[in-house]
Amino acid sequence: MGVIPASWKSAPRPELVPAWDTLSEEDRIWEARRMAAFAAMVDRVDQKTGELIAYLKSKGKFDNTLIMLCSDNGACPFDRTRGKELEPWDPDSYWCYDTGWSHVGNVPFRLHKQNQHEGGISSPLIISWPAGLKTEPGSWTDEPAHLVDFMATALELAGTEYPTTWPGIEVDPLQGKSLLPTFRGEDRDGHEFLYFHFSSNRAIRKGNWKLVTHRASRWELYDLSVDPTEFNDLAAGHPEMVASLSELWHETAEKLERLSEKQRAPVSDKAPPLLKKSGGPDNRGGGGKKK
Repeated sequence: MGVIPASWKSAPRPELVPAWDTLSEEDRIWEARRMAAFAAMVDRVDQKTGELIAYLKSKGKFDNTLIMLCSDNGACPFDRTRGKELEPWDPDSYWCYDTGWSHVGNVPFRLHKQNQHEGGISSPLIISWPAGLKTEPGSWTDEPAHLVDFMATALELAGTEYPTTWPGIEVDPLQGKSLLPTFRGEDRDGHEFLYFHFSSNRAIRKGNWKLVTHRASRWELYDLSVDPTEFNDLAAGHPEMVASLSELWHETAEKLERLSEKQRAPVSDKAPPLLKKSGGPDNRGGGGKKK
């Protein structure tokens, strides 16, 4: 489809995820059935979206309805399954698809949901608005945007302003930028920078430069214009950029997100674990006896 250029380097299979052809027949059936259950849930999303569109068309409202369908932020590596003796669609069971399927869902990007590498933050967005979009049908853009832009887009469409004051509440300034120029096929005045944080995973992007850490290990620096899948760490060669972006991350974390001092603790000088060490819920491989 041309969405992922052939020149991009793709994330290899994590060390703790066994190759498919090494699994027993029992484990292959287990893995296939829990992915089948997930695929069925995605299919239900498709069906219900189709029913909504059919309803809007029946009311003559579809052409002037803006639909923004965005995926979650990366496939999830957790294996928190309960009731493994039950089918995955049994309401008494609780199945996840684990690190192996998460890796498949995120390639070519590295890592997973919760991480701030691209595997945990890069999400596709589908826009439908026949009466409003000025772009060619089926066209796409790789312009950086963020979920905070949804609010700014809705405000501009509604012709209203974001409040600067509210009784009894300190109102933070609007962070997003409207997507309407993109919908018109125009260049958008994008973000000065984009900030990311979950647990001890952090990132900040300014232009094509991205600074990221996995579990507060040492900072990694990537030029996303030539290395969108984050394989060539440039931190050692650009200490001034690392220092500048790190300072910007800490300033944003303190003043905007209001993280505690503990949550803003400096990163270590340790090499990133990157799912190579055991012990955490996001470091488990697939396979193993399931009954």
